[in-house]
Amino acid sequence: MAHEDDSIIIDDQEDVPENRELTEAKKKIANYEFQISHFITEYEKQKNLLEMELEIAKRIQMVIMPTSLDKKIPCCEAAVRTISAAEVTGDYYDIMEMPGDRIAFLVTDAVGHGIPAALLTIMAKMIISKHCTAGVLHSPSEILRVSSHELAQYFEIGYYLTGILAILDRKTGTLAVCNAGHHPGILLDKKSGDLSLLDSKGLLIG
Repeated sequence: MAHEDDSIIIDDQEDVPENRELTEAKKKIANYEFQISHFITEYEKQKNLLEMELEIAKRIQMVIMPTSLDKKIPCCEAAVRTISAAEVTGDYYDIMEMPGDRIAFLVTDAVGHGIPAALLTIMAKMIISKHCTAGVLHSPSEILRVSSHELAQYFEIGYYLTGILAILDRKTGTLAVCNAGHHPGILLDKKSGDLSLLDSKGLLIG
């Protein structure tokens, strides 16, 4: 007597529906990945643009600083060295011929670093240089006081500089100094070798 085997047929080809929550999660992850990739691309573009602008600003700042001091002051020797902490800086120095056979020595340092400090320094250079060379104001304190009031018209509160302005009268050999919140200057007596601080005190510029 023959027995017919019972058989169970399983269809392996039938797809199992994917969990709806899992599908939505995959879509969100893909969207996040796209946004992150786009953000990184835009960040790199802005970073490269900023680096290029900083390099241009650095070149402009170096152009306005005197590089050949001996041509500006034939009566004496001068040397300078500056090392900035950033691409552009708020530090500045200058030597200017003044009417009446006088020479002005200027050192300034703007608050902060970067482009805002550099812009403040350039503006201060223009204003102080104008008053030094015009021949209307004579003492360093007058020049810095008037320059400070003028500079304050262009910048908000919180933007300021420290500085030292020294004026050498080549006829009399006298040196007049005004310190506007800066580190004291140091005077070296060439004959005795003695050092003395130029510790005059004044208000900040700006």
